[in-house]
Amino acid sequence: MVIVRSGLRTLAAAVAALCTAALLSTSAAAAPDPLPWSYHQGQGNAGECLAISASGNAFTYSWTEEDPTCRPKVEFIRHSFWVRRQLPQVDDPDVAYVYPDPGPYQVTMPGIGVYSVSIASSDDEGSWYPATGGVVTIGADRDDDWIPDALDACPTLSGLGPEGWPDLGLRPEHLGCPNRAPRVRAGADLALNGQDGTTLRASVTDDGLPEYFPVTSAWSTLSGPAPVRFAHPDRATTAVTFTAPGRYVLRLAATDQALTAHDDVVVTVTERYRVEVRAWIPHPRVVDPVHPVPEMLPHVNSVDSMHACGVVNGPLWQTSTFRGDNHRGFDGSYRGRVWTEFTWDGTTITGIKTTRDPAALFGTSHRDFVIDPMPGAAKHCTEAQRPTEKATVTRNGTTGVHLDLHTPNPLVDWFPGLGHAPAIDSDLWVTFSSRSKITFKAGADEFPNHGFRAWRNGKPFYTRAVNQAACVDVLGPTGAWNLFHRLISQTNHGTWTTSTHATPHTFDKTCG
Repeated sequence: MVIVRSGLRTLAAAVAALCTAALLSTSAAAAPDPLPWSYHQGQGNAGECLAISASGNAFTYSWTEEDPTCRPKVEFIRHSFWVRRQLPQVDDPDVAYVYPDPGPYQVTMPGIGVYSVSIASSDDEGSWYPATGGVVTIGADRDDDWIPDALDACPTLSGLGPEGWPDLGLRPEHLGCPNRAPRVRAGADLALNGQDGTTLRASVTDDGLPEYFPVTSAWSTLSGPAPVRFAHPDRATTAVTFTAPGRYVLRLAATDQALTAHDDVVVTVTERYRVEVRAWIPHPRVVDPVHPVPEMLPHVNSVDSMHACGVVNGPLWQTSTFRGDNHRGFDGSYRGRVWTEFTWDGTTITGIKTTRDPAALFGTSHRDFVIDPMPGAAKHCTEAQRPTEKATVTRNGTTGVHLDLHTPNPLVDWFPGLGHAPAIDSDLWVTFSSRSKITFKAGADEFPNHGFRAWRNGKPFYTRAVNQAACVDVLGPTGAWNLFHRLISQTNHGTWTTSTHATPHTFDKTCG
């Protein structure tokens, strides 16, 4: 760089010569090829007082008094002229620093770059007055952001900040680039059927601006029928759990501390339910009310025993019992069952279905005979038969279902209207009282056992034994009486309400 001035004082000329020799190129250097240039007037410091013209890379600067702002109110006796290279950055950015008169000065810039220039003046008392200056850009600058295209990482996008000034301290890969909001992708909308939660796999990307400010993100719930639990709400990828079915709108927002962006994802949650009613005889043997006690028969056989035992010469003693399932609690064999599955979206039950094979809903009934001829050896024989009755499931409004389980004992048809045998007549009404509250209303004969179990999304959450026939004496004359009067009406009822998301519970009705 070369500075040339005519009429400088001797001292100023000496200082200028020293500075020029130390910091600028020699006058003998070949003039560089002309390059496009632009001047940007400084703001807020009387930048209009700096006059500038150019020819190729040679610039002429001077203080001007054409604008009233620039006319000195005191006599200036000293001026400073300062050129600092801003880009490309160097260890010693000062290009020239001299103390001549107001100018003009001719400066040859070393090449493509960004230079700040300034002139300041002082009075005879040594008081300096605010400098006037601006920024010179050497080189093509298509986006007019003061940074030449050769140094601009985004040469077609203006990197001027909100105050109209470029950030020249950025790393080369960011230089001249505007800050853009983070790019947020929350992912495609989801439909969850039979799932309490899922993993949200979103993405957040950023341009790295502003530098030294990390991008942060946060999940939130815009709308939904119940609270949502995010395992890591500050991460783009996180597990999420829903506490009730329904439609949820979730938002992922990200910020680079200057700009914020967001994206939403809609998650529709429906739950899958399975409800089963079972009935079973908990005793290993239950009295047969047709032959409750050993009886002496003058004939060969009773009509019902001949089906199982054939003809046995008499006279004889005859008794019979029903074989029970011999277990307490809900799990185990059963005399009959009915189940249903459906979808619950928080307002309506849909997709109700039951088994396709009604016969598979019923276990086999066994009737054991003991025929003891006199004289002779006792004969034991068994008759087994599967009930043919069909259990049913019906819709009960939009929020409930009704399970009906009814089967008489097929081995005793002497008094079918009275049901003098371990018959089953059980009902269960299932109703959602809210999105996450379910009510069970059960009605069953007092004999045999009756219970139900409910699953949500494949996991049992409520099991109850409504009746406990294991507590009843079922053999001999007492058992015959108990069996008779406990089967003539439904007298065992109960209503229970629980949360569908509660910890699994099992209730086994105890004796007494």
